Amino acid sequence: MTPDRHERITDLFSEAVELPPRDRADFLNKACGDDVSLRDEITSLLAHDHAGSSAFDSPILGTGFNVTQAVAADTALETDLPEEIGPYRVLGLLGAGSMGVVYRAQQVTPPREVAVKVMHPGRASRSLRRRFLAEMESLARLRHPGIAQIYDAGEDLTVTGPQPYIAMELVTGQPLPVYAAERHLGSAARIGLLAKVCDAVHHAHQQGVIHRDLKPANILVENGDIGPRPRILDFGVARIVERGMEVATAATQDGQIVGTLAYMSPEQIEGNPHAIDTRCDIYALGAIGYELLCGRLPIDVSTSSLHAGMHAILDQRPKPLATHGRQFRGDLSRIFAKALAKNKEDRYDSAAAMAADLRNYLEHRPITARPPSAVYVLTKFARRYRLVVAALVVGVTLAAVGLIRAHLARQALQAQYTESRDVASFLVREFTDKLDEIGGTNEVRRDMLYRLRAHIERLLAQDPADFKVQIAYADVLKGLSDLDLAEGNLDRALELRKQVLEIRRQLAARFPADPDRQADLSIALVLVGDVPHDRGDSRGAAEFYQQALVIDETLVRLDPGSRHFCSNLLWSYIRLSRLACDLGDADQVRQCVERGLQTQDTMLARNPDDTDALHARICLDQLLSDVAVNEGRLSVAITHMTDAVPTARRLLALAPTNSVYQHDCAGVLVSAAELLLKQNDRAAAEATFREVAALLERLVREAPDQPETRRILSGIYSRWSRLALAHGDISSAAAKADQACELAEQLVAQHPNDPRYARRLMQVDMHRARVSLAHNDTADARVHCQRAADMCRSLAESAGIKAADAAYYGRCLIGLPVADLQDVDSAAAIAERALAASGDQSPEAWELLAQCHQKCGRLTLARQCYDQALAHLPIDDLARRERVQGVRASLPLESPTQ
Repeated sequence: MTPDRHERITDLFSEAVELPPRDRADFLNKACGDDVSLRDEITSLLAHDHAGSSAFDSPILGTGFNVTQAVAADTALETDLPEEIGPYRVLGLLGAGSMGVVYRAQQVTPPREVAVKVMHPGRASRSLRRRFLAEMESLARLRHPGIAQIYDAGEDLTVTGPQPYIAMELVTGQPLPVYAAERHLGSAARIGLLAKVCDAVHHAHQQGVIHRDLKPANILVENGDIGPRPRILDFGVARIVERGMEVATAATQDGQIVGTLAYMSPEQIEGNPHAIDTRCDIYALGAIGYELLCGRLPIDVSTSSLHAGMHAILDQRPKPLATHGRQFRGDLSRIFAKALAKNKEDRYDSAAAMAADLRNYLEHRPITARPPSAVYVLTKFARRYRLVVAALVVGVTLAAVGLIRAHLARQALQAQYTESRDVASFLVREFTDKLDEIGGTNEVRRDMLYRLRAHIERLLAQDPADFKVQIAYADVLKGLSDLDLAEGNLDRALELRKQVLEIRRQLAARFPADPDRQADLSIALVLVGDVPHDRGDSRGAAEFYQQALVIDETLVRLDPGSRHFCSNLLWSYIRLSRLACDLGDADQVRQCVERGLQTQDTMLARNPDDTDALHARICLDQLLSDVAVNEGRLSVAITHMTDAVPTARRLLALAPTNSVYQHDCAGVLVSAAELLLKQNDRAAAEATFREVAALLERLVREAPDQPETRRILSGIYSRWSRLALAHGDISSAAAKADQACELAEQLVAQHPNDPRYARRLMQVDMHRARVSLAHNDTADARVHCQRAADMCRSLAESAGIKAADAAYYGRCLIGLPVADLQDVDSAAAIAERALAASGDQSPEAWELLAQCHQKCGRLTLARQCYDQALAHLPIDDLARRERVQGVRASLPLESPTQ
């Protein structure tokens, strides 16, 4: 059966099977015409489809073909090339198959040639479209030198409707068997190439992707700097097997068979999707290697009918590779017999195991495809060390047996170590990458991370130089530091993050040409910088953020198509924008935001649903809004926040379980509500408060032990209460203030040593006192005010508190709502302690002391302290300098009480 013939059968069957049974005869009469055999073939497939036979339930998707022959047969594709596909200019036709067409195209930015794959024009059945979308999903997961990289994916609007496309790396190599034949490669070189293919397939399996259509036509070989490099293409029938995604992305339905017949495993022929796992790719690798070595397929179906070929795969046993030449006898024949076993349980468990056996064969090591008897291992040892064995064979036979046993023991230990390391690395990566999305308390997360760290440390004790274990260890420490940071343990978080940074520096120096190791270093620098930033030390954070920016810009220049590198660069711009905003440098904020928006636009152009880019967009809009507020341009600020709100809602819809997104989106909604208040739009502000409160209330119900969510919700209730109080709705103000107090009290009771929650309780107590005073309930106001005052004193006396934070609590003491509870003396003492701790360098402490003198009528002393505050304020902190100068200028020249 020719490729065109089979493709014609596949297409007609795909269309006929979706028609009602009563309409199929008319359809086949028109489609098949006088071609009786064509009609009979399709009718037979339809009959099996109707009968529900396990082997023939659904359409067959190809027996394999030569791409150049397929292109030559379809001249319409060559003569009717589209000018453009999305943003890519079409240069020519590369190939065509049953599923799609691949064009050579030119990308403008960055300038390069790419391969663009689109659905076959006019053949976009539901099943093919589903498979095409699955290919997009599959390729996006894979980053390996042996797999063609995806650059972009989208849909192009055509006269026939939206047409999906994938833009990927243009691989210019030759098909695997052609490359081997033209260079007259020997068996060893061919086996080495196959082992590299196995490595790439193993990477795909680790990412949860099964190819299911591996064949020589899908493997091109390029000449690289370190020798030939095989590249795997076409994941058009790949299956994703990640928990929670299988139903959405698997390309197989019950009874449907996908793949290329000559390289399909028996379980694929049977069409049971539940039987498909990574071992179907092992079978295909065995068939590819078998053909590569001896020039024949293990089961030849090239001249068979479709039915006969399928029955042959199911029933015939492949001829042993050894029957095709003496050079294939022994271990090599056993390797391929194991890979091609009818029962998948008898095949290699992984592509990595098959690659290891292929390399063991090349290096005359024992293989796992046969029982490791002592004689067999001795033979292998002798082949590897012939001179040594020849010299010692008589005198050291017994010693050799002991050596063999020791070698087997070491090999078993090494295999056990490798398996343990790979499992641990996988678990660490999966757990730490999705830490924000995992339900349960922080204690549950911490316990899991402690268990993983203990296991990783045992592996490091066995092999301290294993870089994979070092990477896993850094990931675990990073996860623990995230939990410490969320719980306010900043010192411990910083210590862990410095350990992570040291590991990342060593790995980046060890692998200077590996961009992933450089990207890891950039992220580690950011993690260390985040801790001083959270403490209010913007300049301390800037040092690390700037170093990360240099790395991120370099990586994007080297690989502008990498989403990971673009995302890192985008967040570098956002972090530096925030620092500039903290320092009052509006021009620097705009410059960083503009670069961030350019990067974010590039990411969204590739994927409009990129949650990371959408998250960044709301942060950028909020930064621009903050700058506009500081400059007094309220309408501009409201415009930016108005733009951010729908983006935040879209992000929540796309990632409803991500706590980081939820908290940041809540912050955007709150900021929008406060700007609406400044514009006197109370109704819109209340509606926004109600929306964000409902979001956070749901999060509290779903994860009641997440303290940060309750802290934010307490702040929302407090703001909502202020809004009601400002409009005279005292009962509503009291209700919301009580809700804020209740949450804050719970947090302090559960986390008595966390200053964030104590500070929140102090703030809501002061507001609740104001509500009580508005309700003429002086007694209740005194209760809340007294607790706030005690909290202020306690917080200000905390060990290691920064001078600026202490000054804030002192200002709260002299601004308590109940006048006779205001404590100027305690505030002045706090200011003096803060100045002593900072070496008289704290502008906040000087300002607090000035306010204390001012409140007591000591205006000359107040003026002098304001001068000291100005002297120690950063020159570029224009907003604060202007405020302090304004207060100083408003003081009378003389004080009658002084």
